[in-house]
Amino acid sequence: MRKFILKHKYKLTLGIMILIYVIYFSWFTVMRYQTLHASYFDLGIMHQTVYNSFMAIKTSDWSRFLELTNPHGFEQVKRMAIHNDIILGIIALFYFIYCGPETLLILQTVILALGAIPVFLIAQKIINKNKSNSLIPIVLSFAYLMYTPMQRANIFDFHAVTIATTTLLFMYYFWMIKKYWLSGLFLIISLLTKEQVALTTVFFGMYVLLKSNIFQLISKLFVIPSKEGIQSTNYNVNKDSGLDFSFKGIITHLRGNDMHKHTIKFSRSKLFGILVIFISLICFIVSMKIIVPYFRGSVHFALQRYGDFGDTTETVFFGILKNPTSLIKHIWHIDTARYFWFLLGPLAFLSLLSPTIMMITIPEFAINLLSNSWNMRNIIYHYTAVLQPWIFIAGIYGIRKLLVRNAKRETYNAKRITLVSLIIIFCTLIFVYFKGPLPFLREAEINLWNYQTVEESAIMNWKQNLNNDDIKVSTTGNLSPFFCSRRYFYNFSNYYYLADYLIIRPNEIFNYADKKILTPIYRQLQSDTRFKIIYEGKNFEVYEKITN
Repeated sequence: MRKFILKHKYKLTLGIMILIYVIYFSWFTVMRYQTLHASYFDLGIMHQTVYNSFMAIKTSDWSRFLELTNPHGFEQVKRMAIHNDIILGIIALFYFIYCGPETLLILQTVILALGAIPVFLIAQKIINKNKSNSLIPIVLSFAYLMYTPMQRANIFDFHAVTIATTTLLFMYYFWMIKKYWLSGLFLIISLLTKEQVALTTVFFGMYVLLKSNIFQLISKLFVIPSKEGIQSTNYNVNKDSGLDFSFKGIITHLRGNDMHKHTIKFSRSKLFGILVIFISLICFIVSMKIIVPYFRGSVHFALQRYGDFGDTTETVFFGILKNPTSLIKHIWHIDTARYFWFLLGPLAFLSLLSPTIMMITIPEFAINLLSNSWNMRNIIYHYTAVLQPWIFIAGIYGIRKLLVRNAKRETYNAKRITLVSLIIIFCTLIFVYFKGPLPFLREAEINLWNYQTVEESAIMNWKQNLNNDDIKVSTTGNLSPFFCSRRYFYNFSNYYYLADYLIIRPNEIFNYADKKILTPIYRQLQSDTRFKIIYEGKNFEVYEKITN
């Protein structure tokens, strides 16, 4: 047993770290929801979409598949009218195990935690090829699990795009080991998480072409002449052959067998890169030009965030190219510096040592930094999900550059390995302390250890009383995840009159950012003769419709 533990100590450590992460953040996110810190935007929205998809599968009423009530209106719409994250329909299958928001929160946590596995494997492949010392890979896995932007995305309700953090890591790993069909599978899964992921995978496909074995093929098949004559391991050529040059050049000599063998390898890698680009472009174009406009009736809502550049996908793209001054206005800001500081700092900025990998992040950085929504350059939301895998992959390559003593042998100095490991751990913990959501830290999210809500018993009672899919309910934001298990749900707004029951937390209305909008609506409800209050507790009110 002792020998087994020593032999597999790094893998066992990795498994324990993943397990601890899953246990804690599953508990934390579920408790956060149960103590009314989750909200309609976006846990309520996601839960209703997945619930309706689950009911569509269960009852064969496919009109409900990927359906929800318009978050800003009253009509039923398809999820694709907002985002093309159709993986939610697949996630609905997990509701056969347990039907509730808890499933989404735990599933998100488990998938994110599993991302530590490809981080470990990629680091082993790049840094520790003989797998004799896995210190750096295990340290990087620890840094991944403690990465503040990932933990923040994990606890911010549920978003399908957070799944892409792990799937993109697996996509890259399987490409590295030349298991292209598995890499392609994770590519497809990633594309299903959100329409914009396709732009990043286009750049990944370009990277694959750049890093295909074309250079290896050239070194095998091309003869590089020098002053001493042509140097080739495949063909003996000397000065007497008449092929002596006083200048550098390339003379091609192709040996049939070698040419066939290496061309096949080259073609597979290149074909995979071409397919990645082609599939990604098709997915993005179809999403933005066909699917979203079809279900929405207009262009993607998020395009309004890029109004400085245009109002359609094409005009935004060309507007970015034509208006460098607008680029400066959006990017040249202190918040941009903070954004990069918190994204790259936990890995000691080593990702910058691998600019080729970091180029893959250009589309996602552009989406976040050029948006009029400043929330998109904040690490506390889900907008970093697509960036995280590439920051870690680039960091791994950056670490290799620091460790390599001999470019040909790639031998590492043990002291240097220890030093780099300590630097990564130190930087990770520093950023965890200042920005992490864990308890007792400087910016801890909330202390749930002894947190209780006065409305808890009332919520559970009314959740049970209204446990009927046909009842239309409207609630204030933090209550919504409890009552979205139904076909029709209305976030509290001036459309409240469409609901059969309204459940209100007055403090939410009076303390809400848009209280100037909601307070008059609440006052109108109190005097609305179509509704009567049937329950009134501490910060908890239930209204029933008595007439249309």
